[in-house]
Amino acid sequence: MAARRRKASMFVREAQAQGRSLEAEVNEFVGSALASSTRKGYTAAENLFVKIIFGEGAVGGEIYPLSGNLLLLYIYVMSKVGYAASTVRTYVAGLKTRNIENGHRLSRLACERARRAVRAAERHCSNTAISRGLLPPEKIVVRPSQLRAARRPGYSKNPHWVAMIACAFALLRARECLALRYGDVRFSTKAGMDVMTLMVRRSKCDQLGRGESLTVGCAKRSARRPCGDALCPVHNMYQYLQQGLSRGYLTSEKEALIFTAPAGSGEGLKYGDYLDGLRAIFQQVGDVGGSLSTHAMRRSGANWLWQAGVPLFNIREFGRWSTKGTLEDKYLVGATKTQHHLYSAAMLTGRYDGM
Repeated sequence: MAARRRKASMFVREAQAQGRSLEAEVNEFVGSALASSTRKGYTAAENLFVKIIFGEGAVGGEIYPLSGNLLLLYIYVMSKVGYAASTVRTYVAGLKTRNIENGHRLSRLACERARRAVRAAERHCSNTAISRGLLPPEKIVVRPSQLRAARRPGYSKNPHWVAMIACAFALLRARECLALRYGDVRFSTKAGMDVMTLMVRRSKCDQLGRGESLTVGCAKRSARRPCGDALCPVHNMYQYLQQGLSRGYLTSEKEALIFTAPAGSGEGLKYGDYLDGLRAIFQQVGDVGGSLSTHAMRRSGANWLWQAGVPLFNIREFGRWSTKGTLEDKYLVGATKTQHHLYSAAMLTGRYDGM
């Protein structure tokens, strides 16, 4: 304690003697509270603001303290040139956050006018789509029967297929799944069935990087390898890893990515390539095709659970959504972990035997 106190008392003077900018360091420290992906979004919002306000060739330019009137102009221009309403909302929120980080705050009046401008942008976007006869894109939910129809022999070696199955049954976001490493996957037996434990090191809602483990059970509640169900997430992953190791295109090094392309390259499967592979898998399946997104698998898994009667709280916690009620967030966290291994079977049978 005494050593830390001495170090703390000398910190500022030593930094000044070294010519360091403590203000810049503090700003960087505050900014590190946000995930890098969020920070990139803020940078994109700032770059667009500079181009709109100062012109195409402008580089840099001081935009803080943020002007309420210039923010309204920014929203207006984005809306008029066709930016999606969701992008307008996200960029405006980012600029307001960065303004606060720089020690400034818009007045209540400016905030209210900006809020109404964003709402106007949403209405403008909706009215434009309606006038063109466009309907909002349908959120695709893939059915288990469509997955069975899409499967082809040898798919247990296909990283696109195995990643897709993992996203659906573990409710993983695509980037979480593609980031899995060999040391993040463990197999064991629980309640007489094979289960796999996935370590999600960092995710969209885990900005502190604490990580989270998920337990996924065999779809047939079996300990037989393979269990015989072509959609089982546990045995698809088990076969994929076993074949990859035996044939030499995967390595058992703890930090080695498990989804690679091309096989054996050690290079992680890219998001865009995964999406292309996903669409190729469903190319011959009716009602599923080019409009399919990677997030459709997480959405599909959540729908299967809900249709099977799994309680909403269980689904919300298993899928790690951040918006929860106070009871769920502070008092019941972890209450459903003993039931996670039952979910895969519930997705395919439509029956849930928990609770």
